[in-house]
Amino acid sequence: MRIACLLLMGSLSLFISCQPGKRALTTKSYLYDTLEKYSYLIIGMNSKEITNSTGFFIRDTNNKLFLVSAYHVFTGCDLFPDTLQALRADTLKVWYTDTLGKYKFVKLPLTAHKNKPCKSAALLPDVDTMEVTAWFGDGKIYSIEHMAPHYWKEFTGVSAKDIVACYGFSQDDPAKFPPKEGDARVRPGGYASHVIEVPGSIRELLGQTYIAVRPAYKEGFSGAPLFMIRSDRTHKRTIEFAGIQSGNSGDNSLSLIVKGVELGKLIQWK
Repeated sequence: MRIACLLLMGSLSLFISCQPGKRALTTKSYLYDTLEKYSYLIIGMNSKEITNSTGFFIRDTNNKLFLVSAYHVFTGCDLFPDTLQALRADTLKVWYTDTLGKYKFVKLPLTAHKNKPCKSAALLPDVDTMEVTAWFGDGKIYSIEHMAPHYWKEFTGVSAKDIVACYGFSQDDPAKFPPKEGDARVRPGGYASHVIEVPGSIRELLGQTYIAVRPAYKEGFSGAPLFMIRSDRTHKRTIEFAGIQSGNSGDNSLSLIVKGVELGKLIQWK
């Protein structure tokens, strides 16, 4: 998201940085290029379009469809307690492809989310959902529940040296923004990163809710799904949902990711 990114200075304060990443490893030509289909462009609006971010979809046990993104994307809260962004969206324009192949959008009102409290990332994981079953009946929607079958019962976690991939919507190519109905689908950018140890000052503040990855993801990736890529002894690759992009450190050297188990707490799953 352009306006709100997570930043830590020392061990005491969180504040905002929107500098794009300086390092990125492209996933082009790799197996996990197919993961781009799970990321959807979100435009925050009030009287005009004010922010862009990323979201994805998941279905629960009852086949209800949910849009997932960062908590600050839905609420317009900063990652400080009790503060709001200067420009707060009241509607999310979510772009998707329908079953006939047309690129289009729906406008989702944020009335319920605007009444939610603003709490720091230390007190409230930066992830939220909205049930949207009735909104995307004509959509060719790719959802990620089949990539997270065990996360809701037990979080197996990610470890240092694991490779993770993420696709999101930055505005590196301004000619693509804003899209118009009937345009070709705006494709997200994709990057591979490595899980690293969460710096001690961040871990002390945020606890065990987040993991860290490097290189950092770009502005506009807030709310994007993160996927873990592992290889077993036979070199067979497995790809699993691992978490949700929240924001970047002040020097843009790493991204902080809400662990996937936090989403599992919000979704009804047997």
